[in-house]
Amino acid sequence: MDENMKTVLNVFTITVIVLAVCTFFMPDQIGISYVPDGDLHYFSRYWIFLLTPVPLLILRRWRKRKKDS
Repeated sequence: MDENMKTVLNVFTITVIVLAVCTFFMPDQIGISYVPDGDLHYFSRYWIFLLTPVPLLILRRWRKRKKDS
């Protein structure tokens, strides 16, 4: 396994662990927006796992910039 793949797997694993720990401290439902009639829209705390690829995208962008310069 090359160094690049190891880094990607490490970042992915750390991200999943951090998000899993965060879910234990969050309420079951999180308010995300108010609408004009005063209702609050909620989403489940498990939607936070959709953020898993964000650090990988940042890493990819950073490496691409580093390679171009």
